Amino acid sequence: MDTVVLATLVAAATRNLGLVATLPTFAYHPYLMARLIGSLDAVSNGRGAWNGVTGAQPPTFQNFGMEMDHAVDRYAHATEYVELVKQIWNSWDPDSIVGKDGVFADPAKVHNVEFQGDFIQHSGTALTSGPSPRVAR
Repeated sequence: MDTVVLATLVAAATRNLGLVATLPTFAYHPYLMARLIGSLDAVSNGRGAWNGVTGAQPPTFQNFGMEMDHAVDRYAHATEYVELVKQIWNSWDPDSIVGKDGVFADPAKVHNVEFQGDFIQHSGTALTSGPSPRVAR
């Protein structure tokens, strides 16, 4: 079962537990990962977190249309992946939400994300779901 779905159910039934979803760095696009974990964090009032894993065996990567040198590439890929997810989370400055006079957010404090790595390239807008209660800076 998908750990984000399960963590969401646990969030609805508890108030004091931290919720850590274990998700691999090859199975979700980094933008989607940022949205999923940011959403989990928001619906759980800041209790959501992510345990990123690199994968187990080469056939696992093939399930997602990837070929990767298990011994070498998975860690370099994961390092880039985590860096990009953090940049996406941080696309909203902590004080970006205005919430008054008909203004939701200060556009000068919401940033596009550009990332060029050896494995991952990304050029996109800020996280459309907005900031989560707690982000990794």
